[in-house]
Amino acid sequence: MSRADGTPRSHTLAGWMASVLIFFIGAVYVCTWWGRGISWARPWLPPILTDYWSSIPRAVRRWQGESYWRWLVTQFLIALVPALLCMAFGRKPGELGLGRFNVLGWWLIAISVVLSIPFGFLIMWSDPGSISLPQSWPEAGLYLGRLLAIVPEHVLICGLFVALMLPGRRMPDRVPVAVVKGTWQRRALRCLGLAQPVEGGRVLPWFGLTGASLVAVTTSGILFWLAHLGKQNMMEVSLSLPGGIVVAYVTLRTRSVWPAIIAHFTMNLIPGGIALLFR
Repeated sequence: MSRADGTPRSHTLAGWMASVLIFFIGAVYVCTWWGRGISWARPWLPPILTDYWSSIPRAVRRWQGESYWRWLVTQFLIALVPALLCMAFGRKPGELGLGRFNVLGWWLIAISVVLSIPFGFLIMWSDPGSISLPQSWPEAGLYLGRLLAIVPEHVLICGLFVALMLPGRRMPDRVPVAVVKGTWQRRALRCLGLAQPVEGGRVLPWFGLTGASLVAVTTSGILFWLAHLGKQNMMEVSLSLPGGIVVAYVTLRTRSVWPAIIAHFTMNLIPGGIALLFR
């Protein structure tokens, strides 16, 4: 299912139907563990789903109790279990977005870390009461530990799920990246993985995308939004959809979840650190 350069071809009709099924399975899975806004959909859901979403999360909360470490272990198991299942069917970690990133990843890490700092402050400014920042060093340890939950969220939604939505159900063998040269505008765009050489003015190849990969990153963004739906901070909820598409795009273009994880981690860590140091 790959071209000569290692990039994936498009889906067949059966492949598109399988992707639709994978999307619905992914939506149910994400809403089970992270979805907070299920209550608004209850009038339109069949009883079997409402009973499911009432019993499973409640049982997990009872197991976690007051234990912070049980909560953190649960977060990682949420992503680890489907990843292990995929590996049991012959997928390598790199094919699920868990491997090393390419050269583009280094550029995107540097750019996204810089951009994540004002973005983090924007979230804090929009609704300060909805964000619990550390007020002491012991609280800072718990705050840092809670940020580790970013890892399974990205591994599942932006890595493994994107891979399963692509032809071949894996990340592309390689990601062609144009040489950074030309005018400063072109160099800036190519540092972001954009302005890829195209013929005939086609839009998607300019972004380094195909029709199937565009669907993959868009549906990943929807799942990312579902994971944030129901939070108090409406700015965070509204930005989670385009933000989810961006982090899925970064994962696809770098073949790895780690650049997006580092950027997301920084977005939360730096404002929290400033709040702790300067009260």
